Amino acid sequence: MRQTSSVAIRRATSDDIGALRELESRPRDGEIQACWTQYADWPALFAEAGVFVYLAEDTMPFGVVAVGDPREHSYRDSKTGEVIVWYADLGPPHLGFDQKLLVHGLSVMKRRDFERAQIWLHESSAEAIESVRGLHFKQVGVKPLGDMNLVSFSLDLADYF
Repeated sequence: MRQTSSVAIRRATSDDIGALRELESRPRDGEIQACWTQYADWPALFAEAGVFVYLAEDTMPFGVVAVGDPREHSYRDSKTGEVIVWYADLGPPHLGFDQKLLVHGLSVMKRRDFERAQIWLHESSAEAIESVRGLHFKQVGVKPLGDMNLVSFSLDLADYF
């Protein structure tokens, strides 16, 4: 178990790509796996205008949230933002930081004038689904992905903050 003296959420930079790759390669048993359907193209995300990446860290990164324009062009309407990546290692020192990271991402979307937040989760990610429902996201769609489904959730940001 890692001991923490303080935990911070900070904006990630391209200098953090190595740490992000290490974070995504860790085992995921019992952890929030939302929005981590494949390895992220971190250099491309950092190069894309309008994508914001934040790390939760103590002595090392243990969580990440990335938000910006929706990945699928059919959802791009200038009013909808997407949680692109959301992951947190929920070991005992970090309990509750999954939602804190997500709320941080939602705050960034609100400040960027998005009116809605969208997030896609694996249907088997019960903890992640419980977290987004706890923040009043509503299920709005399902998309097949191989032998499982991705479930889309949306949140109206107008009255959120």
